Amino acid sequence: IVYDPSITAAGQYVVKGTFSQLAKGEHREGYGPFIGGADLDGEGQRYLYFLVRQDGRFLVKQRIGVNTRGVVDWTPHKAIKSFGTDGAMTNELAISVENDVVRFLINGTEVAKAPRAGVETDGIVGLRVNHQLDVRVDDLTIQR
Repeated sequence: IVYDPSITAAGQYVVKGTFSQLAKGEHREGYGPFIGGADLDGEGQRYLYFLVRQDGRFLVKQRIGVNTRGVVDWTPHKAIKSFGTDGAMTNELAISVENDVVRFLINGTEVAKAPRAGVETDGIVGLRVNHQLDVRVDDLTIQR
């Protein structure tokens, strides 16, 4: 994970960024934003993450300490763009935290949602990039 502990969000907000996988990997590894981060350097680390991978699937999970809890298992979705003629796979990922629900969007299309009461959303915002990936992130923003 990559983060700056001073970059946080709470209440209602949208985290959005453009994620480009610059080359096909040998393994099916994911990347994307996370929210609700706390104790990220400690044993009680916590964050909610939203990833895509090169086979056109996405995942939503919550990490709590050494354990993870699936919110949405790896699921294919037609909103995920595959590799283009430029050799990159580029998708805009967004997490929209609302009063009662958290929405997960890929290229403007809602692909999943979860009750806000069931996930942690207030805290540090950052990136999760699994191993052996060449990923560029552009325009990562927090809209309040």
